[in-house]
Amino acid sequence: MLNTCLSDVTQQRTSELEMYLQNKIPAPISANLQIPDRNLNQIYNQILSKLTGQSQNKLKSVQRNWIAFRDANCNFEVSLARNNSNFCRARMSEQRANSLTDLNNRFF
Repeated sequence: MLNTCLSDVTQQRTSELEMYLQNKIPAPISANLQIPDRNLNQIYNQILSKLTGQSQNKLKSVQRNWIAFRDANCNFEVSLARNNSNFCRARMSEQRANSLTDLNNRFF
């Protein structure tokens, strides 16, 4: 059962990637981009509120570096695929929110 589930997810992600690489996915409208950003900001602020002093400063630094990385990476992807960077930003923001959620679940 687990293998079937993993296979289905893999097929779905592969299909999405192929559509993305063929530039067949329309650029998300700004409201769609705001959802992953809003989710990311929510979990980031939730974790930040649980930290103090040096730990807060470290998380802020990591997040600033991640934003710079996300923007540079999406600019690079746009140069290769010649499509809108909104899809990349939404995807990477969703991935970052998932990573922070995992961090929150493990340590808090």
